[in-house]
Order: sequence, then C-alpha cells, then structure tokens
Amino acid sequence: YPEKDRQIIVNFETLYKSAIAAIVGKAKKAENRKTYLPAFLRYASLAAELDPQNHRRLFEKGILLYVTEDYTKAVAEIRKAIELHPNLALYQFWLAKVLFLSKDYAQALPIIETFLQFEPWDYDAVLLYGEILRALGKEKEAAAAWDRAQLIK
Repeated sequence: YPEKDRQIIVNFETLYKSAIAAIVGKAKKAENRKTYLPAFLRYASLAAELDPQNHRRLFEKGILLYVTEDYTKAVAEIRKAIELHPNLALYQFWLAKVLFLSKDYAQALPIIETFLQFEPWDYDAVLLYGEILRALGKEKEAAAAWDRAQLIK
C-alpha cells in the first residue's frame, strides 16, 4: 500500500482494537455478564448468520464467545474471520490469545510470532508472547519478552 493508505489502515486497526477491548471489558464485568452478554452474543450470532462472508461479524462473535470462555467455538469463529480477511493483524492477536487460554500453546506461539513481525511494539502482544513462552517451559525467552514489554511501556 502507499504510505498514506497504510497510515489510514494502521489508524483504523488501532481504533478497532480499542473498540474490541471496550466490548470485552464491558462484557466481562460481573453485572453485565447476565444482562448484556447473552444479548451481545445473540446479536453477533444473528449478524454472522445473516452475513456469513462478513469477517468482522465472525470476529466479533468469536470475541464474545471468548468472553463466555467457550474457547473452542471462539477459535473456530476467529479462524473463519481470518480465512475471509487474512491480513488483519488484530485477528491474529486474538486467535493467539484464545489459543493460549485454551492451553494450546504450540499453536498459539507461531501465530503471535507472526503478529509480532508486523506489530513489534504492541505491548499486549509482547506480554502474551512471554506468557506463551513461559507455558512452553522457555523461561529465559519469556523473561526476555517481558523485559522488552517494559521497554515498550
């Protein structure tokens, strides 16, 4: 992409990442889990069903499934979104995060490594990378990742 277009894409991805974080934060609050989360999930499921080629709807459904801790279904939905839009780095980050939470560290590692090739200064991704490395018993590499995260912060 030309530099002007690339900057627009980066700005959009940054805003979208913030919006997803806000949705996750709101949905995870105890008082909202019973009230809003089922409605959010019903909406996301219906939207994905009505427009199965819309990668954003599939991704958002995956994120809400992550919040409900249904990691298997979350991974499936995020993978569908990636199939439709493989170049959106944010999807890769969340796939790695959900795989990590489902204790599939071996699959999460190459995904977060690929993400970090494109977003090397993403604090959350570097922290996740360290957590994955630690879970795989790579303590020295994990410590180096966390040191790097502190430099980013």
